[in-house]
Amino acid sequence: TALPIHDTYVEDLERQEKEKEKKQPRMSSKDDSKKKKTMTTEFQSDDISRLTKPAKIIERMVNQNIFDDIAQDFKYWEDTSDEFKGNQGTLLPLWRFSSPKTRKLTVTSVAWNPKYSDLMAVGFGSYVFLNQVSGMVLFYSLKNPSYPEFIIETPDSGVLCLDIHPQHPTLFAAGFYDGSIAVYDIKQNLESPLYRCDVRSGQHLDPVWEVRWQKNDFDDNLNFYSVGADGRVVNWTIVKNELRYSDALLLKMPSGPTDSGPGGIRVQRYEHGRCFDFHPTRDDLYIVGTEDGRILQCSKGYSTKYIEAFSSQLGRLCCPVEYVPSENICLVQCGLESQNMGSYSN
Repeated sequence: TALPIHDTYVEDLERQEKEKEKKQPRMSSKDDSKKKKTMTTEFQSDDISRLTKPAKIIERMVNQNIFDDIAQDFKYWEDTSDEFKGNQGTLLPLWRFSSPKTRKLTVTSVAWNPKYSDLMAVGFGSYVFLNQVSGMVLFYSLKNPSYPEFIIETPDSGVLCLDIHPQHPTLFAAGFYDGSIAVYDIKQNLESPLYRCDVRSGQHLDPVWEVRWQKNDFDDNLNFYSVGADGRVVNWTIVKNELRYSDALLLKMPSGPTDSGPGGIRVQRYEHGRCFDFHPTRDDLYIVGTEDGRILQCSKGYSTKYIEAFSSQLGRLCCPVEYVPSENICLVQCGLESQNMGSYSN
C-alpha cells in the first residue's frame, strides 16, 4: 500500500541527512560565537543604513522650522527706506555657513548648482602661498545650513577654483594651488576624483586660477578649460577613462623673448593668467585677464595670437572678467590696487 512506501521513503531521507551531518566538520563554540557576533554587526549596520535617509529628512524639517524667519525674509523682505536712499541700497545677512573642519582655511571659490537652486559648492584653500595646506570642497544647501550635504577633502593641495557642469549637476571640476586639475562626481565617489592630471599629463606649473565647463566637442566628449599662472590656457577633454589636454593659448609677453642665463639663451616669457570668460553667443570667442591687468580677446582657432588686447588702467586683476550680455559686448574687471571696476567695448 501507499503508507508503507511513504514510511520507507521518510526513513531513507532521515538516514541520508544523518550521514551528511556526520561528514560535515563540527564548529567549535568559539567559531559559533564569532559567527553570531558577525551576524549581529551586519544586522546593526543594515539598521543604521536604513535610518540614514529618514534621519536626514527629519534634520531638514527641524532646520526649516528653526530658520523659518530667515527663509521668509529671503523670499519676501524689502527695505522700504531704499526709495529714499537714491543709488544706495541695503543688504540683509541671512544664512551663515560654517564647519569646524574649515576653521583654518580660506574660502577661495563658490559655485551654484545649475539644476538644484538651493545647493552650492564652496572651495577652501589658502592664499598664504609660503605656507600651503590641504583643501576641501563642501556642498551646502539652503534647506540645511547647519551642516554640509557633502564633504570632499583634498589632502594634496588647496582648492583655488571650481565649476559645476551645467548638464550634469553631480559633476564638477576643480583647480588646485599645485597646478593640478581634478574632476569629481559626488554621486559616485567622495573619497577620490574620477580624473586627475599630473606632471606627465599636462599639469599646470603654477596655481590654477579658474576652470570653466564648455559644450561637448564634435565627438560628444565632455570638456572644460583652465587658466593658470604659468601662462597657459588648457583645454581638457574626457575621453573614455582618460583626461586629455591640449594647450588652447600661450600667454606670451608682448615684449617677446629676453636674454637669460649663460650664453645669452633666449627664453620666452609668459604672462600670468588670472581669469577668463567665454562669449555668451559665439562659442569660438573668449577673453583672458592677466595678472598685470591686460585683457585679451582670443579665439579657439588660434593658440599663439590674440584678436585684440586691452590695456587696463586699474592695475592688477583680482576678480574674474566677464562678458556682459548686451548689444555692444563689454568686458568688466576689478583692479587689485584701485578697487574699481572698468568696462571695455570692442
